Amino acid sequence: MSVKRRSMSSSLPSDRTLGCLLGGVFGLLVTLCLGIGLLALNGGEGTPPEAPPAPATYDVEAVIEEAYVNRTFMESSATMPQPVPLTAGHLDIRPGALADFAVQAEVGPLHPIFRGTVSFRATDGGDLRVALERVEVGRLPVTGFVPAGMLDDVNEDVNRQLEERAGSTGLRLVGVTSDETTLRFYLASTE
Repeated sequence: MSVKRRSMSSSLPSDRTLGCLLGGVFGLLVTLCLGIGLLALNGGEGTPPEAPPAPATYDVEAVIEEAYVNRTFMESSATMPQPVPLTAGHLDIRPGALADFAVQAEVGPLHPIFRGTVSFRATDGGDLRVALERVEVGRLPVTGFVPAGMLDDVNEDVNRQLEERAGSTGLRLVGVTSDETTLRFYLASTE
């Protein structure tokens, strides 16, 4: 009569199995830490500052329709130098001198869609300032990763167009408001 004994070593996991298990746990920890880091980095994102009301005194009110803003947005993005080429985009104007946007970028073989919000404000010097309030890729907030001067060319182009259309009349921008489909620029005489 022979008795077979199971060796104790056959019931223990192999070194390869332990290595895979530890590697998986380490990968989960790294992913968790990176996720927490990204959320902490973008934790300061909140609601955009409230837009000031229309100025009490102004000489001209210019109404800019959403369709015109979208057309010039895509035309300008095609001609301006960009760190990442845009293949499609859309702006949706909303109250508070804000616009939500969605743009599709070309990043090698990928075509991610970035969504966010921009604000429109009149500066004390009579210029229009377009500011990036938030940007997301999917559900991941990435505003903190956008280069600081990203909208400098946009602001220069918009203010150049304002100067061409109103500069010779002695008018300057004193306020910006919006509703669901239009931006309203309020201009006052500098004289």
